[in-house]
Amino acid sequence: MAVRLQMGALGQVSENLVTAASVTGVGFFRRIRSILLPLVGPAVISAFAAVLAASVFDLAGATMLAPPSFDTLPVEILAEYEKGDYGYATAGAMISMVLMIILVAFSQIVGKRLMRQK
Repeated sequence: MAVRLQMGALGQVSENLVTAASVTGVGFFRRIRSILLPLVGPAVISAFAAVLAASVFDLAGATMLAPPSFDTLPVEILAEYEKGDYGYATAGAMISMVLMIILVAFSQIVGKRLMRQK
């Protein structure tokens, strides 16, 4: 999904903009900073948010990447469920759901403000 978001954003950037900047003598990094980043920036933020939201509850990744003395929320929810503490498991799932809703709402607000600035 993140690659498709980036491909769509980069596909909409006209080569003429970059070529015109190159002809006028603008350096490579300045072209990227002044032309590509403002045009592709919202898509980069959207792709980051999409990847983050999709990977937060990936149990296999969370289990493998968790430090030995620290349990991530998905691992803790699974451990509580396996112990039979369904109340704690449900509370953890509800907290994570609320956090994800807040994260998505925040990213939508930021995205709308970025789009209005353009």
